[in-house]
Amino acid sequence: MDEELKAYLERMENRLREHSEATETPLREHSEAVETRLLSEFWKWARTADARYRQNQGVVKGLEERVLVVEERVSDLERRGDPGQ
Repeated sequence: MDEELKAYLERMENRLREHSEATETPLREHSEAVETRLLSEFWKWARTADARYRQNQGVVKGLEERVLVVEERVSDLERRGDPGQ
């Protein structure tokens, strides 16, 4: 290989290495900041979603109890038979 070409390629490799090292730290810091913000927002969403879920569970439980009462009343009426027959 030509010595001039070899020297050129070595300089190019050194510049690329320097550029890579110079951008690696800011890129890593930016990625960590973005990850932190995403996780923080997800945590906020998860807390409110959990609160809504718990609230809805209470409503559903109340409705289930009302349905059971209605089912019991219908069963009692069916057992007694229809007085209009």
